[in-house]
Amino acid sequence: MRHKFDRTLPFVISAIVLAILGIYTYTKLWVAPYMGFHLRLPAGEISLIYAQSPAGSTLQEGDRLLQAGSVTWEAYEEDLRQPLFERVRPGDQVTLRVLRNNQEVIVPWIVTEPTFREIIDHLDMLWLPYLFWAVGTAVLFLIRPRDTLWRLLVAFNYLTAVWLIAGIASGTALWHSAIVMRMAIWLCWPVYWHLHWHFPKALGRLSAYLVWGLYVIAGLIAVSEWFQVGPSSLYALGFALALLGSVILLIVHAVRLPEQRRDLSLLALAVGIVVVPLLGLGASDLFGESAWYRVGALLALPGLPFAYFYAIYRRQRGDLEPRANRVITLILFGSLLLGLAAISTLIISRSVDYSPAQPDVVTPIFVTGLITAIAFPWFQKWVERRLLGMPLPPARLLERYSTRIITSLSDERLVEIIRDEVLPTLLIHQAALLRVNGDGRVIPILSAGVTGDQLPEAADLPELLANSGFHRAVQPESDQGKYSWVRLVLPLQVEGKDVGVCLFGKRDVDDVYAPTEIPTLQAFMDQTALALVNIEQAGQLRSLYQADIERQEAQRTRLARELHDDVLHQMSLLSLSIEEPSKQFQEAYESATTSIREIISGLRPTMLNFGLYGALKELAEAADSQLGGDVNVIVELPASDFRYPPDIELHLYRIVQQACQNALKHAFASKICISGVLDVDCANITIADDGKGFDAGERLDFNGLLAGKHYGLAGMFERAALIGARLQIDSSPQMGTRISVNWRQGQGH
Repeated sequence: MRHKFDRTLPFVISAIVLAILGIYTYTKLWVAPYMGFHLRLPAGEISLIYAQSPAGSTLQEGDRLLQAGSVTWEAYEEDLRQPLFERVRPGDQVTLRVLRNNQEVIVPWIVTEPTFREIIDHLDMLWLPYLFWAVGTAVLFLIRPRDTLWRLLVAFNYLTAVWLIAGIASGTALWHSAIVMRMAIWLCWPVYWHLHWHFPKALGRLSAYLVWGLYVIAGLIAVSEWFQVGPSSLYALGFALALLGSVILLIVHAVRLPEQRRDLSLLALAVGIVVVPLLGLGASDLFGESAWYRVGALLALPGLPFAYFYAIYRRQRGDLEPRANRVITLILFGSLLLGLAAISTLIISRSVDYSPAQPDVVTPIFVTGLITAIAFPWFQKWVERRLLGMPLPPARLLERYSTRIITSLSDERLVEIIRDEVLPTLLIHQAALLRVNGDGRVIPILSAGVTGDQLPEAADLPELLANSGFHRAVQPESDQGKYSWVRLVLPLQVEGKDVGVCLFGKRDVDDVYAPTEIPTLQAFMDQTALALVNIEQAGQLRSLYQADIERQEAQRTRLARELHDDVLHQMSLLSLSIEEPSKQFQEAYESATTSIREIISGLRPTMLNFGLYGALKELAEAADSQLGGDVNVIVELPASDFRYPPDIELHLYRIVQQACQNALKHAFASKICISGVLDVDCANITIADDGKGFDAGERLDFNGLLAGKHYGLAGMFERAALIGARLQIDSSPQMGTRISVNWRQGQGH
């Protein structure tokens, strides 16, 4: 019985609110008389005359109404149940007493059939309450779970719809409309505060006594409005309390809970878009313009309820194709465009000779279409990136993902793209990417929102893969096991070979992976599988490159030792065996030994035996002497006798040597400066030149340089990686190049 009641209650609540809207819509359109003029409240001023009465005396715009028939303006203001015009039909005569130019004038006003313009004015804002009712109903039936925030959002929309419809009809004072509006506004006060305490997430735990106390106070004031106790304008205080309190609570949310700022930014944009056209609406009323100017301003109002609805509903959508994003973007953009159009039209109409009765329709349509074509793509991109938190454009997500990972030749870069860009765009909060090696071992690459003990072992994969490609329903709490968080399992295969598996889990509230989106997610995993294969091959190539560097250094050392120990020794014996060598022989002998020593120095710098500082000084001096002073090579390192492990000194020396060779061979530098510091546990060296430079915007890491066939620079990065140093290259065309290498003791070596 209770379950049936819970299922029926939402329909009953929705029907009751809709009935209230229907009653006051009927009151406004069919019960309230069409008098042939527009009366601006609360001043009682006649702001617009639709059609003059056939009687001799006429009304004028600007007349202030003092009495209509037997009802005075004071009686109408004092009694909210007293209508000004009651049971008046076309053809009836109503005696009006008005104040014109500080003189009272009696006007026998004959009511005519309503004009089209007057009917449009009666319809002015009637659609707006129904919009809030529709959003409230959508929340009532679509939002889950049915918690406090759900109840408050329903009450927010329904109460707003009630006070709006009652306010629209309040000028007639029929069927207690003015009183119902005031009562609804006072009831909105605690609901608005309570909602914005919990929206987007609760600021903290509220005392039940405080909450109920606020609702009781608001309820008592609402009851007093029914009996018209207190001033009739007191409801304005309740309206101000509701709005200002809501704004203050939203600001507190933004300050105390930075993670909620994205949802709040979306709401702030919607509020701003609504405020702009409302200013135009107020200006239209101020200047006495017709309803034609008000249409654009009023059409901008849907942005507000939709923003609240979307801020919660976006966490429950399951479709990968972001239709909801497009809808909210279109609504925001359309609201902004219509609001600005209303204000600009008002400004134009006040500044030039312009007739609103015969508006130019073609020009606004053309201008609106032009602005939409130019500005909407940018606006959509900005909303998706800045407000909806989608780093990649959803419409082209797979294409963008493919282009990004094709140059990602490391696990770290792949993880960065998936974690920071793909998962947020798909609103996935739990995921794990596992690589399956050739020997069957499982290696975790990415784990987002899960701990290590929640990841599967190799023996568990067959069971998980048996149900791959299908959404796994949430398990009952009693049946939850180690992998109960997994909602979707997708294999990673290349040419029929398993290279990994991806597990998807929590996706905001409902964790649903729709059947229509699973093929697209599988396409993501196919691209990821190719990326894993490329990364593995790049790793093998890197290992070969590292081994090649070490092998080259070993060969250089062996060759330098053989040249020094064997060749130079034999040449020395040859020189001693000749008793009286000729001058020509002596010159040839000295030239040959010098060349061999230079070769030995290049293969294995002798000065490295005495420290890195001396070797770098010798490198600069040798370059100066070889180039004959055409290039100035300067060493600005403070003198240092600190020693490092031999391989550290050798690789640092080779990095500096390669940087100098690049500056001379490719950059055509005229000056090279080697600076930095050699300390006891660290070495920081910078090589700067004044050469032609290059565009450093490209990927300057080992994998990118290797792919671009920049083997010299790639070798520098690889040598830095071998000793755990950090290498950085800064350069721009015609601005020279600056290469920095930083090594610290115990850092990855």
